[in-house]
Amino acid sequence: MAYTVEVYRRRYPAERSLPHLALYVVFYPQLVAGPIERPQNLLRQLHIEHRFSYENFRTGLQLMLWGLFKKAAIADRLSFISDSIFNTYADAALTLRGPLVAIGALAFSIQIYCDFSGYSDIAIGAARVMGFRLCTNFRRPYFATSFQEFWRRWHISLSSWFRDYVYIPLGGGKRGAGRMIFAIAAVFLLSGLWHGANWTFIVWGALHAVYRIGEWVFSRFVSSTWRWLQIAQGLLVFVLITYAWIFFRAPSITVAWSMTAALRHGWMSLIHPLAFLRQIGAKFGGELNYEFAAVGVLILLGVDWALERGVLRPWFDGRPTWQRIIAYNAAVLSLYIMWAKDQQQFIYFQF
Repeated sequence: MAYTVEVYRRRYPAERSLPHLALYVVFYPQLVAGPIERPQNLLRQLHIEHRFSYENFRTGLQLMLWGLFKKAAIADRLSFISDSIFNTYADAALTLRGPLVAIGALAFSIQIYCDFSGYSDIAIGAARVMGFRLCTNFRRPYFATSFQEFWRRWHISLSSWFRDYVYIPLGGGKRGAGRMIFAIAAVFLLSGLWHGANWTFIVWGALHAVYRIGEWVFSRFVSSTWRWLQIAQGLLVFVLITYAWIFFRAPSITVAWSMTAALRHGWMSLIHPLAFLRQIGAKFGGELNYEFAAVGVLILLGVDWALERGVLRPWFDGRPTWQRIIAYNAAVLSLYIMWAKDQQQFIYFQF
């Protein structure tokens, strides 16, 4: 669709080579789940001669290794927790319902990020090894301090697709506040329907529309120039996004509303945190699932923080070769140790 629209709008010339067009359509690293490539980026590269580059080979394998770690060592372990809660949360004692629902939503929030961004890293890395540069699809979205920023960091290729082909043609912010609100609502409702014809996805999209419109209204009266306010905004954005994931993950709208209602109960159990942690450990401690998941999340936070600050790659590339070799072997060993026993299909393969 992107190719057809770009050619129709005369933003890109029609491709005269059938093999090049076919390769653009079925380019295997990103065929199944993205990133969604515009012809200006990928199709143009297919006309360039590619030679082996050690730098592309090295950075590509780094991305693939990091993506595989996020998928197999973090996402698949967190899936054990989120699946247990979303599928059987009603069997838990009433005193644990609120905290358990919150833990399940938090686990799925990190799981879907590691699962999808991990796939994107593997796809981008595989293409980089061959000399192709795919667009960045994730840029540490949970560090966003606003919903607008979140969607500029999450599934960037799809977000920009909706912006260019739905939001802007509907008027965007150039035809008054009413048209802009309508365009925002249309984009997020369509985004929900894109994931599936289920009320859970529609409510998920509607929630994000409300978030984005509410943020726009709020920003007209309050400016977040103070650092402490930005931190508070970031935490609020993460909490509300995590809440919306309940509807995205729940098997039905009935279950989603029941889990939302359950959030009101059981928080008094946190008065005795050690007892609460023992119960959580008894529920999720089998085969070191939650311990390894916690270690993986800590590694994720550390790496993403360093990448956000722009200090990780310059520091790592400046290390001597023998130190980098040790780091690679340690990363592979960690992946082997933390590899989840039960592998899960990539979440976005179903969409």
